[in-house]
Amino acid sequence: MNTFSITHQLTLQEYRNLNYGLSLRRPLFIIINALAGLFLVYHVLLLFTRRFAILDDDTYSYFLFITVMGVTMLVMVFFMTGRNFRTNYRLKENITYTFSDSGYTVNGESFTSNLDWSGVYKVKIIPGWLLIYQSKTIANLIKTHPIDQKQIEELKHFLKANQFRAKLNW
Repeated sequence: MNTFSITHQLTLQEYRNLNYGLSLRRPLFIIINALAGLFLVYHVLLLFTRRFAILDDDTYSYFLFITVMGVTMLVMVFFMTGRNFRTNYRLKENITYTFSDSGYTVNGESFTSNLDWSGVYKVKIIPGWLLIYQSKTIANLIKTHPIDQKQIEELKHFLKANQFRAKLNW
């Protein structure tokens, strides 16, 4: 694999979009928000047909609870990502990721980290992002651009060929 670098400064909007994208891929998040959406459609149909007797039914309160949960989850992701971004100063820095056969180096304005491939838990590639997880919940968030795709493909082949224990997800 050729050594290559990706430099990027993360913005709040990119960070929020990534968090929403990752949240919306979780099965529980999908199920709750799908049920909430169906309930809202059902509620609108009830308004048009003027059949309000169903409002006294117990299932109505269950679906109302699921709808409140779905909306709360969406609002919580919005506020928590804003808070996390504001309080993590290193996340806002201009960061350079340099990849090589032995590992990768993360250089920020106030820090430097050298990481080898053996300590990587999971590598996940989603459109526009390369996520390298150190554990189940901690990841390096690397914004990629179309010009980086050739190098990302090289990284994918390198990781597959060397049989790392990390989960490869793309």
